[in-house]
Amino acid sequence: ARGLPVVALVGGLGPGWEELSRLGVRAALPAVDGPITLEGAMQNAAALLETAAARCASLLEVGALLGGGER
Repeated sequence: ARGLPVVALVGGLGPGWEELSRLGVRAALPAVDGPITLEGAMQNAAALLETAAARCASLLEVGALLGGGER
């Protein structure tokens, strides 16, 4: 990550996801927003990632509006 904050869009969050912080990931957001089969997730991957990216952008916008700088 070379010192840059990283947000990862991931398939899902399971046990041990916190380990991503060792790699420089500041936040991990799941692409799925509810129960779904692996097949369903794979078939709808593009739409799921697009929606997750929009949620991520909204969160980043809120952080900027709140004056969220480096902590």
